[in-house]
Amino acid sequence: MKWSTANLKNPNYTENHELYVGTSTGTFKRFVPAFEQKPFGQRNLYDINQLERNDRVTALSFGLDTSEIFIGRAKENVHIHSLRSDKVERIINLNYAPVVGLARFNDYLVAGFSNGQVQRVPLEDKSETECIVNSGDDMAHLRQCPSDRNLVATGGKGRQNNLKIFDMAADGKQVFTSKNLPNDYLQLEVPVWDSDVGFIDSPHTLATCSRYGYVRVYDTRKQRRPVQCYATEDQMSFSTLVTHGNYIYTGTTMGVMKVIDGINK
Repeated sequence: MKWSTANLKNPNYTENHELYVGTSTGTFKRFVPAFEQKPFGQRNLYDINQLERNDRVTALSFGLDTSEIFIGRAKENVHIHSLRSDKVERIINLNYAPVVGLARFNDYLVAGFSNGQVQRVPLEDKSETECIVNSGDDMAHLRQCPSDRNLVATGGKGRQNNLKIFDMAADGKQVFTSKNLPNDYLQLEVPVWDSDVGFIDSPHTLATCSRYGYVRVYDTRKQRRPVQCYATEDQMSFSTLVTHGNYIYTGTTMGVMKVIDGINK
């Protein structure tokens, strides 16, 4: 692998993509990689002079389409940013912070919090926020299934916070919980820390990555334990994960990205 710090666009990249990024300083930015003169030019969509200390972005998610983005922060509210008007259309107040995952289900905003709660917030009326799920006590991320939007998956630190799937259409009914690997050769429990989770082109197939250096693939139709496991020799600490087709893209706490074929080992 070759490394480069040059701010150049690969000549093979011709897609007209836009990237939206939230930062720990609270800024929300748009990147346009295909822009020829300045391929990594960025634009701040928030006035940085108005940001406060607890405005760091902790979660981003599209709404029902790509016309709006939900922005979760370290404080008790969510901003709904319209990509058509390039401004915040609404601010929704929550009962807890920080948010670790957001989803849009029908007329509700679904928010996952670091304490393990999943709250359902009405978007169209003034009904109160309600907690419909408690997935543990240390949630790291919540992710919505793109192909079956009533499903959300959560993962966190410790065996009691491992991968779980909930059905929002059934008032948060738990439909799957993963099972840890067998004990090691010393009969000690294998440590679990699902730092991120993603659906792999199906509501039945998921992947998790871990701060402990593994990526696991689950098929909920077959078994509770992972059907495939990947581990790095240098014990990289994975912090985030995204899937595209059958591929799993993972980022580490050291700025390294790895790509894994989630179906073919």
